[in-house]
Amino acid sequence: MTATDPMLETGGVIDIVSVIAWIAAELVAVLGLGALTALGVLLVVWNQVKRSETDTVELSHSQPELGTDRERVHRLLQENGGRMKQSEIVDAVDWSKAKVSRLLSTLEEDGEITKVAVGRENLIFLPGHEPTAATS
Repeated sequence: MTATDPMLETGGVIDIVSVIAWIAAELVAVLGLGALTALGVLLVVWNQVKRSETDTVELSHSQPELGTDRERVHRLLQENGGRMKQSEIVDAVDWSKAKVSRLLSTLEEDGEITKVAVGRENLIFLPGHEPTAATS
């Protein structure tokens, strides 16, 4: 018998099995890395979507409503049944009490609202929402 490769003596069976095992291990490793990468990408996208939803909600609460100051007061009054206390208007906007008072006086002079003093407080009404005692 001549000196030959021990792998050839067994017909190369061990060599083929080890190659197949190596290929299978490499395939599992590549698929595993691919799955981890895909999961990482999905998590990044998910976080960006959630962050953009949160940012949108925060922006909608932090941005002042568009339109003039007059339109904003009209909108507030309409949203509250056509009547509000002046102090409630001050609380609803980021303006000083003096600015709200001046604006409401101008609106009253222009006939756009009615102001009714009740004690130390003013009630503000849109036309048609005044109490009957205020219009007589």
